[in-house]
Amino acid sequence: MSANPIDPLSVTPLALFAMYDLRLQCSNPESDAWCDDGEAHAIFLLDRFSDADWDALFAALDSRDSHWQHACAAMLFQAADVKRAIEVLTLLGKSADREVACCARESLGYLA
Repeated sequence: MSANPIDPLSVTPLALFAMYDLRLQCSNPESDAWCDDGEAHAIFLLDRFSDADWDALFAALDSRDSHWQHACAAMLFQAADVKRAIEVLTLLGKSADREVACCARESLGYLA
């Protein structure tokens, strides 16, 4: 039984992005724990983003490494805010890193 102890009403602005950011920095797609729980928790956080959290994600995209960008691109097609997910994936789809760009385009395909 997995619990998500975050009460979105008690979280300060940008706290959700900070937790999401840390979750992606520590992601390991080769790990069963990431695939079973880590990604689900990251999506849980993403789906509770405020406007400020989304703004922080957009602002952070260029400063994050390809590992982070790839993890972000791989899960954004599951985001509740499809409009913003498409905007982020479109930006990541133009990445100089071919793996990030390919993953972002693949995720965009799931939203079509």
